[in-house]
Amino acid sequence: MSRPVVLLPDVESMVVEFLKANAAVDAIADGRVYGELPPQVVFPAVAVLLVSDDVPIEWRLTGTWVQVDCFGTTRLEARTLARVAHSQLVAWTGVVSGGVISSVSTIIGVRHIGEPIDNRPRYQFAVRVHAHP
Repeated sequence: MSRPVVLLPDVESMVVEFLKANAAVDAIADGRVYGELPPQVVFPAVAVLLVSDDVPIEWRLTGTWVQVDCFGTTRLEARTLARVAHSQLVAWTGVVSGGVISSVSTIIGVRHIGEPIDNRPRYQFAVRVHAHP
């Protein structure tokens, strides 16, 4: 007998959609929240990256590690965007399209990261999102 296919929530996409729809983030990023930055990106912008899809309780709960990079036209703008995005994510819980968010915790706090290509101001943080279907 085969086991039914149970897919855990696509947390990376859920985080992108959450940040796009968040009024505080949108006030700075103006809807520019991506799974990957487009070639001709306008700044400020946010990029969300799935780092690891840890499944602490098989088939029931995922503890997904997500990295968020916030780019700005100035260091202050990038840092503010990162701080706002982080504060909104760690307060996020509830039923959403695609699953249920149980909790969000900080793995790496907001930190400055140099951008190797054009020295664009970039701040980064990482969170673990616990979610289930």
